[in-house]
Amino acid sequence: VADEVRSLADHVVESTREIEGLIGQIQSEISAAVLASEEEVKRAEKGRELATRAQASLQAITDTASRTTDAARQIELATNQQRSASGQVATAVREVASSSEEVATGDKRVTVSANELAALAHDLQTVINQFDSATAESGGAQRGGSGRMGAGRPGKATASAMAVPPPSGPMNVKLPPERTATLNPPADEALRRV
Repeated sequence: VADEVRSLADHVVESTREIEGLIGQIQSEISAAVLASEEEVKRAEKGRELATRAQASLQAITDTASRTTDAARQIELATNQQRSASGQVATAVREVASSSEEVATGDKRVTVSANELAALAHDLQTVINQFDSATAESGGAQRGGSGRMGAGRPGKATASAMAVPPPSGPMNVKLPPERTATLNPPADEALRRV
């Protein structure tokens, strides 16, 4: 019986040793599993951080694209405004050029009109001089006749004899052809009456 008890005790000791070995293996495997879990957790944390960074980068890209779109719209609007302003400037330049041409034409017309008025004034002065000469000649003839009629009665010359009457007939006043064309109809009619 003692031998059997000893044999059972030996089996128990061996079984206990085997159990200890199994427990050691289990503990080792558990430790390895814990380490692997910790590494997976770390990897998951890194993956989460990378995902967060990727999300932030995508948001930044989206914001940049939105700002780029707004900038492109503003550039298009500014381009259209510049195109419209360029058209207005071109129109203004054409208007200024046209106004300058009109002013130059007006200056030429004023110069021509001034020359024509100067020539007309000269012609009118010539007509006045001719009228004065004709009036003076007619007045001298009338004074000569009155002197002969009053020779028998000296000292009794009347006021009517002293007056100088206007010329009895129309005067033959002639203007150069290039000047008569510049006269207005009323002035031409007045010259005809003279």
